[in-house]
Parts: sequence; structure tokens; C-alpha cells
Amino acid sequence: MLLGLAAIFLNWSVRLPWDWYHSAQAIRKKDEEDNADMIAEDDSEDDNALSFSQATLDELPEEAAADEVPKSARRASTHISAKNELYTHEILALLSCFAFPVLGAYLLHTIRGQLSRPSEGLVSNYNLTIFLLASELRPVAHLAKLVQARTIHLQRVVNGSPYERTNGKVADNVQGILRRVEELESRSTKTEAPPAPEVTLSSKQSALLTMEVGAAKYRQMRWAGETALPAPTLLPDGLDIKIPSREPGRDIPCRLIYPTTRTTEEERKSCKGVVMHIHGGGWTLGDERSTDSLMKWYADCGDLAVVSVGYRLAPEDPFPKGPEDCLDAGEFLVKNSEREYGGPLKFIGGESAGGHLSLVTIFHLLKTFPEFKLTGGLLLNFGAYDLSELPARRNMLNVAVIPSSVSNQFVDAFLPGMSLQEKKEPAVSPYYENLAPFRGRLPPALFTCGTEDPLIDDSVVMGAKWAMFGGTSIVKIYTGAPHGFIGFPHQMLKEAGMCILDLKEFITDCLS
Repeated sequence: MLLGLAAIFLNWSVRLPWDWYHSAQAIRKKDEEDNADMIAEDDSEDDNALSFSQATLDELPEEAAADEVPKSARRASTHISAKNELYTHEILALLSCFAFPVLGAYLLHTIRGQLSRPSEGLVSNYNLTIFLLASELRPVAHLAKLVQARTIHLQRVVNGSPYERTNGKVADNVQGILRRVEELESRSTKTEAPPAPEVTLSSKQSALLTMEVGAAKYRQMRWAGETALPAPTLLPDGLDIKIPSREPGRDIPCRLIYPTTRTTEEERKSCKGVVMHIHGGGWTLGDERSTDSLMKWYADCGDLAVVSVGYRLAPEDPFPKGPEDCLDAGEFLVKNSEREYGGPLKFIGGESAGGHLSLVTIFHLLKTFPEFKLTGGLLLNFGAYDLSELPARRNMLNVAVIPSSVSNQFVDAFLPGMSLQEKKEPAVSPYYENLAPFRGRLPPALFTCGTEDPLIDDSVVMGAKWAMFGGTSIVKIYTGAPHGFIGFPHQMLKEAGMCILDLKEFITDCLS
């Protein structure tokens, strides 16, 4: 009889926790599968559902609408609460699969010791040990499978295709932002830009008209937060400075940011080096204060002082005014950065037009200072290096951010009236620079670009040419990323976060 009761008790200690666990898990999995089946339908009907709900609520009396909303909210809240509690039950049940057999064996061992005539033959320590090992084998194996499944899931996340469902939503978000930008710009154009007169215009007037007199106004709207994108964030520890220009009586406005850890003037004299940053914006938009957050990130990840150059912008000041400001700032930093800002010039970089101007600047410095070597490297994000137009820019007509109509306006404003052959001059298109004299002096260069960027050819061919002439060239291409992608929130576009980490790794490697 004792043997029968012991067998029943031990059987319950093993079977009941597993029944509890499988019951809780089965219901939760069914709920998740139902939700997954509804996602596609919900996504396709979101806009209609929102508009319908709003219209319905508008038609209802205020009291009825007030009653309806809390009921649905309560149902959703109850569902979430029940689901969370069910998940807690599942965890507790899995733990009990380990604990109950141990507890059952211990109780039997204790009861046996209290008997006046202990029955060692029926429930011996040896039998209890065999029971424990056998009963714990199943939950341990199941736990190992859970860990393995989680590991595989994490590997899929890391190596997953960017064309998954979430990226479709990202693309929709990008398109939504672009539509809002176009609407705002079209309103501004309708109210402020007169129709084009049928007359012959000078090259500068043509550039102004090509931009529909929108550049200056758009800059004001951007800082006022009146565009689809939020206004740039100004960091309180950013310093407005000036660098002398080649033109007497004129200075170049710049922005200086130090690492967070260096707060006193004495500490700032010991930075590892200086980054010369040149902002993007199609040579027409942006300024030295529009990228404080990125500059601060550069400063902190390499213990570097960062100087952003506020070069002159088209169409008011077309080529060569903007590049001249960058060349003047570069020369000043080569001669004075260690004394003025705490370290030698080690990095030059920028985004889009800033990448173009970064290459123009480094080539000028290598020619001007025969002994100069940029001991850090170049940070070149989706730059334009051949302004005569490579195949990708010619063929990718309707991509996000900068379709060909927009990029052509930027180039025409920057290079008004310039012929195709003139655009191939090395001072205009750095891709055509003769790199042979720079063998052994080319700094390491990181080229980054997305596959949905019409400037992808510029990064690929420039990176290849860099390597052909002995320079260390790293070309990083991000599948599905549009032009300017590192400016997108990392939660919205994972490629932005990937690129930021690649930039940090490149800076760290160059400094080491």
C-alpha cells in the first residue's frame, strides 16, 4: 500500500506541473497567432478605420461617444492584463516542473524517516535519486530548447533581411515625411515665388529661379520648426567660433564642440585630435549649427574636438565660394588646431555635399602642405564625388529624399551655367583628381551609402579608386537605406544605427 501511494504522489508531482505549463502556453500561443493573422488586415485598413472611427464619433451624441470609448478601452485593458497574468502562470508552471519532483521526493524521504519500521526496500534513497534524475531530465531538456530557440531568433534579428515587414512600414513613414515636405514647399512656392518670366537670365538668376527662391525661406522655416522635420537641436555646450577667410575683413562662422568629459579649458587642451566636419544640404541648405548632435557623438566616441564649418551656400554664393571657405578652414586647422583646440587635425568628414567638400579639402591640403598627413581618416557619408552624373543618379529617377529633379536643382544652383566638361574638373568633381602623386599619403577613408541612394555609384567607384592608389578604403553599403539615412531615428531605420556604430568602429581603429 505504501508503494502504491508513493507512486501516485510522485506521478502527480511530475505530471500536474507539465499539464499546467502546456495549458498556459497553448492559450498564449493561440492568442499570438490570432494577433499575427490580424496584422496585415489592420495595417491595410488603419487609415480607413481611423477616419471611420472619427466620423462615427462625430455623429454620436456626446454621452454615447463617452460611453463607447471606455468600454473598448476596458476590454483592451482586461485582455492585456489577462495575457500578462497567463504569461506569469506559464513561467511559474515551468519552475514548478523543476521544484515539484524535488519537493515530492523530499516529503517521501521525510515521511519514511518518521515511520516506526522504515521500508528502505520500497522507497530507498537509491530509488528516490533515480526518480529525481529521470523527472528533471525533461524540464532541463525543454529549457535547453528554449535557450536554443532564443539564440536562433537573435541571430535572425542580427542577420535579418531589411525587406521584412517592419521595413515596409519604415518606407511608408519615409514617404509620408517626404509628402509633407513637398506640400509645405509647394505652399511656400505658391505664395512667394513668381512665375518664370520668358526672358534670358544670367547664370546666377537662373540658379535662383531653378530653386524657385525657396532655399533662403526654407532655411528660416527649418530653424523655426515649420517644416516636416523638427528644428535642429542646439546643444548648450556648443561654442560659436570664427576662422579667418581669404577675403580681408571676413570670417567663416564655425561651431566647436568638445567631449562631454572635458569641461574645463585645461582639460580641453588634451584632446586626442580635431575633426573638421562639413555639413550636408545640397550646397544650399544647413549651416554649422545644424548638426550639434552628430558632432557631439563624434567628440565623445573618440575624445575629439569637432569643428563644423559654416561655408557659404548657393544659390546666393555658388561655386567656388563654398569650397573656398572649406579650404581656408582646412588650412587654418592644419596650422593652428593643436594650439587653438587641443589637438592636431585628424579627421575630415561630412554628409552628402559635405562628403564632396571633404574630398575637395583633403586634396587641397595634400597639395598645399607636402609634409602633411591626416593621421586619422576621412568620414564620408553618401557623398557626391562626380557632379557630371554617374549612372545610378541618372537612372534612379524617383527614389526617396533626392529624386533626380531635386538633385539636379541642387547641382544647378551650386554650379550655375557650368558645362558638362567643366563639371569634370577635379576642383568640382574630386573623382577626377589624379591620385598618383598622393600614393603613401592618402588617409584611411570610410565610404557609407544606402542602396536606395542615387549617389551609391559615387561611393563605390570613389572607394575603389582610393584603394587602387594605395589608400585604405572601407566601403559600407546599407541595403534599403535612402539618402541621408543616418539622420533618421534609429528606432525607425535600423540601418542608421548600424552606420553610426560603423563610424565609431572606424574612428576607434584609426586612433589606435
